[in-house]
Amino acid sequence: MTRIIAVANAKGGTGKTTTAVNLAHGLALQGQRVLLVDLDSQGSASLALGLERAAALHRLLVADDPLPGLVVAARKHLDMLRSNDTTADVRDWLGVKAARDARAALNALGRALGDHVAAYDFVVIDCAPALDILTLNALMAAREVLVPVSVDFLSAAGTRQHIETLDGLRDMGGKAELRFVVPTFYDGRLIRAREILETLQRAFGPLVTEPIRSNTRLAEAPHAGQSIFEYDSRAIGAEDYSRLVRRVLDGEA
Repeated sequence: MTRIIAVANAKGGTGKTTTAVNLAHGLALQGQRVLLVDLDSQGSASLALGLERAAALHRLLVADDPLPGLVVAARKHLDMLRSNDTTADVRDWLGVKAARDARAALNALGRALGDHVAAYDFVVIDCAPALDILTLNALMAAREVLVPVSVDFLSAAGTRQHIETLDGLRDMGGKAELRFVVPTFYDGRLIRAREILETLQRAFGPLVTEPIRSNTRLAEAPHAGQSIFEYDSRAIGAEDYSRLVRRVLDGEA
């Protein structure tokens, strides 16, 4: 059964796209068939893999074009549904749709993906840094939610907000559950970072993964249009994301 994972955090600067891209490619390197869906109007996930931004998301949801003709091969075993600034029009379209039928508007992405996701082992959805109607669509389409949390600040409250949102979406048929809390930008030399990590572990227990350590190679890789596994497979960022990939693979219910 296809596992659909929404990578979401309403806060910016948490390493969300970095996590979505490296998780998706890392899974593909393990032989998993993966679809990476870019829901951000900036098209950051597309650019991070060296692809031009495109209006594929707009065509999927607004023009109702079928998914198989919209995806592009990003890497071996890794396909991508790209976005660009037309995504703002998608949000407006969903907003109008929601005024007429909220349930239909919230399930638009899930219906558009439909049975096409059966071609994949994983669908990884990179959400925008906002709890907007597209992010809500991702949370409705997904069965699992992965929340990257920067340990530069105390973000447990923001992660709690996602749990409350998931609970609220159950009334609309949502089935997603918070499965992974991923600490990012971690520097174990800093007392504050260790304190925040401990706070997250107390709050979310086994949902908290091993942290993704601060690493300049992770910041450089998107500018080269590469995942960390391509850019520097020996970097600690590659080691940390390999560990996350194993955790996700082992976390299948």
